[in-house]
Amino acid sequence: MATINVRIDDAIKMTADEVLKNLDVSQTQAITAFYQYIAENKKLPFTALMSFKTQDDLLKTFNDILSEALAIALNLQVWINKSDIIDGKIIQKYYRRLDSYYSSAKEQLNFLESRTKAAQVLNALNKILTVIVDFSNFGYGYEQVKISHPEKKEFESSLFDFENRLKDSL
Repeated sequence: MATINVRIDDAIKMTADEVLKNLDVSQTQAITAFYQYIAENKKLPFTALMSFKTQDDLLKTFNDILSEALAIALNLQVWINKSDIIDGKIIQKYYRRLDSYYSSAKEQLNFLESRTKAAQVLNALNKILTVIVDFSNFGYGYEQVKISHPEKKEFESSLFDFENRLKDSL
């Protein structure tokens, strides 16, 4: 008998283990059946459509996502600099877009081998989201959001930090 050691994504393993449990099949039985099929048929039991990404590809995707988020945050800064009072729907729209980019980047972070700088950039984006949430009258139901001078400075500071960390990571 041979032993196989395999590295597999935690989420994929958990999902597959649930399916195997429902089918009343052990991991060993499933892997043995898989290998038997390959040995007998000289091919995989499915068409492999996966594309494999290098760490450089993954890092580029991560940085592209965060560059888009930076563009949105810079655009929001233009709105904030124009007026102390901004339509609540506009702020919500910007927040949701930034949050969506944050979530996408966070998913990508899990695939990166070298995460320290990337995590710092992601944390800087999260700080921007926190600053927005802390704006006076931010939230659903508010028609206008009044942004105080200290809130503007805090947003500016967090945006500056995010922009610099992103530039350093590129």
